[in-house]
Amino acid sequence: ELPILGVTATDPTALEPAGPGAFTITRGGNLSTAVTVTYTLGGSALKGTDYAMPSGSVNLPAGSALAVLAITPLDDLLAEGREYVMRDGDVCFFKFSS
Repeated sequence: ELPILGVTATDPTALEPAGPGAFTITRGGNLSTAVTVTYTLGGSALKGTDYAMPSGSVNLPAGSALAVLAITPLDDLLAEGREYVMRDGDVCFFKFSS
């Protein structure tokens, strides 16, 4: 049985240098095995320039129904408009393996 995955922007605003934003990755179904979720992020904010580069994968250990992916902004001291890691309507790719 394949797990059912969901992604929610649980802290959708990350500000320089105030603090991170967060996505919560949830799974339903059988929780008896560990699952690794790999992801690709997009948007107008640049990985490694506007925010710290996340690893590209999140582990959900056996018995765990959720994991939090923090998006930590990098303070580049530039006056910038609003930038997005992901916004409504963007395509986000998540894959899983167990």
